[in-house]
Amino acid sequence: MKTKKSFYLHLGMHKNASKFLQTYIFEKNKLGIPKCRVFTRESGVKIFVDLIEKVLRNKISIHKAKNLIKEHTKNYQNIIISQESLLGYHFDNFEDVEKRFIILEKLFNKPNYLIVYRDQADFLFSLWTHKIRLGLKDDFKKFINCKDHNYNKGKRSIKYLTDYKIYNYNKIFRPYILLVNKRAIFLNFERIKNKSFFINKIKKFFSRKILKDKFDINHKVNVSRKFELIYL
Repeated sequence: MKTKKSFYLHLGMHKNASKFLQTYIFEKNKLGIPKCRVFTRESGVKIFVDLIEKVLRNKISIHKAKNLIKEHTKNYQNIIISQESLLGYHFDNFEDVEKRFIILEKLFNKPNYLIVYRDQADFLFSLWTHKIRLGLKDDFKKFINCKDHNYNKGKRSIKYLTDYKIYNYNKIFRPYILLVNKRAIFLNFERIKNKSFFINKIKKFFSRKILKDKFDINHKVNVSRKFELIYL
């Protein structure tokens, strides 16, 4: 008798404690989930990212992609896939976020979704400091206006922007919002340090009554912003 697989997709967003969740909680199975296989940045997640991209660009069928997913997940009952780009890309203006959702629904048989988000202004500033470390020379104002950039050929879609040029989460997250209290959990980045809030959200997402290990919410994985390169 074949056991039905349960897929848990952590979609990011970028710059929202993804590495903390991946390396400290998911990979170490601090949740105590039985028959579990974890795919993250360091453990084979690229296979799934590539499959989704191929389906998105009509280079492979849904049917073939699902068969490949079965091969990669083998006999594991619970599958955790954690990668920020599953939701979409900021530098593509999240243009394909709705198409991605439809593909995820089909490929993983209506999975469970975890989305960590933060205040939009803080999110954009964090992305900017990240790009500064990688060599970007633009100031913050130029960055948020996306003018004279190579991002998406220098164009900035207004589809998901507010008048203040920050992202409208109601539009970006729309398909997932409809699944809240069913298969989608939203975790506010600013409240991760609230231990009871964080643990209750994680327990609810994975339908766990108890957890295997205690969590150190103050555990550091990424370098703090105060150590980042400062734009002059």
